[in-house]
Amino acid sequence: MAMSNKGFIKSFEIDTGVSADFLENALTKDVTTLEALFDLVDNSIDAARDSLLRNKYKIGRDGLPEDYFGYGVKIRIDQNSVRILDNCSGIDEETLSKRALYTNKPSQHEYGIGLYGIGLKRSLLKMGTDYALSVDNGRVECKTKFTNKSIGGNREQTPIANEYVSKKRVKSFFSVSKLKTEISNDLHSPKWFENAVEIFQLRYGIYLKKGFQIVLHNVVCKRRENIEGVAPSMRLDGPVLPERKRIKFGDVEVVIESGIHSDYVFPGEESHNLSNNRKLTQFFGIYFSCNDRVIVAASTEKIHGWLAKWHSEYNGFVCWVKFISKDAGLLPWNTAKTALRTDSSLFLEVREQLQPIADEYRSEIKKRYSDKPNKSKKNKILDEKEDESNKVKKNRANPEKREQKNKPRLRPKTELSRDRAILVDWNKCETIVPSDREKEYHIFAELCQLSSKDVPIACVMMIRVFLETSVKQASLALDLSWKNLSKTSLLVAEKLHDEGYISAPVKELVRQYCNTEQGLFSINSIQSHVHSTRFHPSQPKANTYWDELDPFLAGCWRYIQDFDLYGAKQTS
Repeated sequence: MAMSNKGFIKSFEIDTGVSADFLENALTKDVTTLEALFDLVDNSIDAARDSLLRNKYKIGRDGLPEDYFGYGVKIRIDQNSVRILDNCSGIDEETLSKRALYTNKPSQHEYGIGLYGIGLKRSLLKMGTDYALSVDNGRVECKTKFTNKSIGGNREQTPIANEYVSKKRVKSFFSVSKLKTEISNDLHSPKWFENAVEIFQLRYGIYLKKGFQIVLHNVVCKRRENIEGVAPSMRLDGPVLPERKRIKFGDVEVVIESGIHSDYVFPGEESHNLSNNRKLTQFFGIYFSCNDRVIVAASTEKIHGWLAKWHSEYNGFVCWVKFISKDAGLLPWNTAKTALRTDSSLFLEVREQLQPIADEYRSEIKKRYSDKPNKSKKNKILDEKEDESNKVKKNRANPEKREQKNKPRLRPKTELSRDRAILVDWNKCETIVPSDREKEYHIFAELCQLSSKDVPIACVMMIRVFLETSVKQASLALDLSWKNLSKTSLLVAEKLHDEGYISAPVKELVRQYCNTEQGLFSINSIQSHVHSTRFHPSQPKANTYWDELDPFLAGCWRYIQDFDLYGAKQTS
């Protein structure tokens, strides 16, 4: 029936939209600070995978890229901002204008770990109110600044991006400022940061093991961590060899791998160490990943398929359940990617196969040791960690609930030999000079080729040259006026310490160098060695100079590299 026009005055629109505040609250209410950072890292990993898929890449046994070396993301936390920078593939105009900030468009990434176009928007809205981005895909560079009102559905404040000629350095850079109080409280807490490092190690353990790099730099806490992945592999030489099966469920492939933790050694084996075995207990159990992103770690919970009571005969058992699909929407995880959908038919079909795998492991271990003539050894094998069993299985299903563990070392802690023949030992060196800094890169390369045994004087001269050029470049990046090497080095050290690039002991060491005119390890002393016709530095002294100055030089170059990438406004 047609609507009557009798008495008609005018027509007007009826607003059926959603307020920006409501949309923001709906998207971010249940998202933690850490999950907001995860969304940003997921975007970077998807971009890295896209880049690999466009080029030749090595495929692993699971059908996913095996090598992510050269790709990475850096997260920098300042007093009132968070900055995220990656070098993965950038974002093109089409994606930026129509997909990157558009809510609920399905992911177009093959084997992606981002479900919908919700992660980036959710992360930005969760953390703060003011945003900036700069993306370069090698063809064009796009930049824009906007606020939370611009991405809450307000058509009158749509973000405008400016396009520039590419700098030929692929990157995606996001900055969030005017942080919300909840976010600031988390990000500036040392305890929160320690927990974040551990969870990053687990959540992205597979990617990190494959070479992807994640750096967390907290200027407020004066901490910088190059995250190392925790993703247990399996022994290939143990009493029980790894088992592997592949199952196809439509367009989803499931790979189940089980065996002995790669570091677990049974009593009676040559390298057995009870103390080391006990440190591994928190890593036993079932792991679940979706397209290499770890969702559940070391679970022995019934909901994940572990039906038996934990027994010491399960010690060393590790099982990986890897869900793989080109379409991330088919994987059995929730939209926040923080848990499995344990009611999905796919998960339920897989779950029922897991307890028999664990029981087979227990049976094999028991069978192999039950016939040993030395019964006491058998009992030791089966019971050596009975006292640990009750500690292991609490709050371990999700990476966010991990217990405290020993942090892996980022580099060996053994002291270098002062009598070594090579000046720069690559196994211990902290300093890394980016290759796009051609002059400084070649100075450092020449320094690394010198033998302190054969040419100690040349070593000291090159240390002096490299030291001065490093301090000069760092002072320029820090906007410090050059005075002389000694005074400027101290100013640089103090600023780097304030920014979290070097530790307090390194700063104090530089201070001693600068304030002691004739000190053996002072910067002035190095200058005198170079110019004196009477003093000839020995091999151990040349090595000592490098070893003492390496952490300071490394801090200089970490800052310089961040300056090159982030720009001058990175300083707080």
